[in-house]
Order: sequence, then C-alpha cells, then structure tokens
Amino acid sequence: MSDAPFAINGVMVQSLRRFCLLFHRRFVHPTIKTLFGPNEFCLTCTSIYPDSSSPYRRSTSAALITVNAATFSHYGILHMKIVVTGSAGNVSRPLTELLLAAGHQVSVVSRNAENIAALVKQGANAAIGDMEDVAFLTDTLKGADGVYLMLPPMWNSQDQKKQSTEYAHNFKAAIEATGVKNVVFLSSYGADRQTDAGPISGMGLAEDVLNTLGSDVNVLSLRTGYFYTNLLLSIDLIKKSGHMGNMFAIPQGRFTVVDPEDIARIAAAALATQNFKGHTYQYVISDLTGTDEIAALIGQEIGIPHLKWEKFEKEDFRQVLLGYGFANGAANDYVEMFDTLDKGLLFEHFFETKAPFGGTSIEAFAKRFAAIYKSR
Repeated sequence: MSDAPFAINGVMVQSLRRFCLLFHRRFVHPTIKTLFGPNEFCLTCTSIYPDSSSPYRRSTSAALITVNAATFSHYGILHMKIVVTGSAGNVSRPLTELLLAAGHQVSVVSRNAENIAALVKQGANAAIGDMEDVAFLTDTLKGADGVYLMLPPMWNSQDQKKQSTEYAHNFKAAIEATGVKNVVFLSSYGADRQTDAGPISGMGLAEDVLNTLGSDVNVLSLRTGYFYTNLLLSIDLIKKSGHMGNMFAIPQGRFTVVDPEDIARIAAAALATQNFKGHTYQYVISDLTGTDEIAALIGQEIGIPHLKWEKFEKEDFRQVLLGYGFANGAANDYVEMFDTLDKGLLFEHFFETKAPFGGTSIEAFAKRFAAIYKSR
C-alpha cells in the first residue's frame, strides 16, 4: 500500500494509511476501499489483528502523518467534539495533534495554560482547571462525543490508590451528568493487581470505578506498557555514573514496553471510530525486551558498548524519590510498584492472555534515545 499523497476526486489526501487509521469504521468510500488488500484495511485501522509473522504481534503499518482536513469535509465525515485530559503530556500531546489533524474539535484539560499553548496554536481549546473539581469537569465534558481520561501525577499524595479512586469517581460523576457515551482511559500493565502495585494498583481501581458506569457508556481501558520515555530519566545517570538502572531488573522478553506515540495512535483510532462497546480493556505494548538488552542497545547507539543496567536497593531508591520532592506516601507507593515489577508479577496477566503487541521496537527507540542523549 502506497503512503504517498494522492487525490480523491481532486481532494489531496496526505496519507491513505492515516485516513484508514482514523475513519474507516465511520466512513468507507469505495475508491479508498479498493486501494487496500483484503486484510490490510483493518490492520492499519484498528491495530489489533495479528499479522502472519507472529501470533501475538500487531501490524504496525499505520503511518502518523498529517491528513488534509479538507478531505474529510469533502466527504461529509462527522467531526466530533473530544476532550483530552493530561495537558501536553507524552500521550496527550500526540493524541491531540492526531485528532486536530483529522478535523475534530479538541479541548485539552490542563492546570496551566502555558503548558498547552502550542496545542492551542494548532487549534485546540484550552480547558484550564483541576480534575478534583467535579463542576469544572462537568462543564468541560458538556456536549463531548468522547473523552480521553488519565490520572494526573500524584507525587504529593500520601495514598495513591485512594486518590486514584477519588479521581475516578470525579470522572464518573461528570460523565453521568453530561451524558458522554465514549470513554478511553489510560491504564497500565498490571492493573489486575489492585493491592500491591502502588500507582498501577490505583489505575486498576480507577478502571473498576469507570466500569460501574451504565451499560450505555462505552469504556475502553488501555493497559499500556512501561513508557519508553521513562528511560530518558537515565541520561544524567549515564553521564555521571556510566550506567543505567532502576529498582528492578527484568529478564529478556518479559518487559512490556511502549512508545507513548503508539498509545496516542490507538487512542485516536478508538475515539474517532468509536469501535469499542461495553466496558473492556486492551493491552497496548510496543515490544518485549529486558533491562540488559535495553542497556546494551542504548549503549551501542551512544558509543558506550558495555553499558550496564544496575538494580538499586529499595531504601536507596526511596531516598532518591524523597529528594525529588515526593511525599512519603507516594515514595512508598512507587517502591511497592517497582518491587512488584521486579518480581515479574505485573506481566503475568499479559502473558496469560496472550495479548497481541507491536509498534515502535526497542531498537528504534534506542536510536531516538541516542539523539536526545547527544543533544544534551
């Protein structure tokens, strides 16, 4: 399938793959449909069907480049009002850009207007407020066709499980008050463990609250892997100490990792096509790796061929978090999460369900890491 710009009845489409990704469930034009192979059409749009190379790997052919919004207007495709929480974060920013490029009206929730100024320049509406404020959330969600929800950072929390549940109840109250029918929630691998995984347990508990919404509200929880972008926090450590590390060490092939842009792509497709029904979850994992491989690949790209991954002691790690300004309870929650992660318990459900995975490879991210590393 070609990804070069082309014209449909004189209207330029910058990416056929991107067109399929966001709109084929809502709009299938015969001219477009004939340009796809018998299976490729669904592979590029939903990214959930396994391809022939592996029973658990998703197709990754969908491109993330701008679409000419005039195309959608030309064919009468419905533009929707979508609310995105998470300010200009690692997922929310690319998600907002994808939806804006497709011609949707997007409101971005942030506590600080400066943080989303660049998205506003691209056409987003700013919704400035606090997600602890149910009245603010209710006003923001009025008239929305869909909403992307995520829990904010809770580094000052004494009990992240409790606070996560409170945020979820706020979300639920605003959704019920406004009649929003389509919800995509950013959750995590390990969300099935609701007692021993700190912030991840909080996400699982929040899933449970959202799943008590009425049967007329569709809720999709995206159980995502460990963010590639978290690895960027090791740049200073490498430059000062010559190694990578964290409070865990994961064997090869057992570490579920994800590119936030892969999450954004799948969230955009879900919100634009509304192709999920009921209360469900979907794993979003870009690749399977291990901490030794991560260090080796990054070391190769940055010119330190023998770069190692070191496992930190719990109390040392806890003191580092406290030094960064974490509340005592939040530091304890993160130590709990990484301890459970180190034991491999957060990956069990993913492997038991044989969920598909695929997206940006760890090898590709290592090259991106190197570019950032060398720029600092």
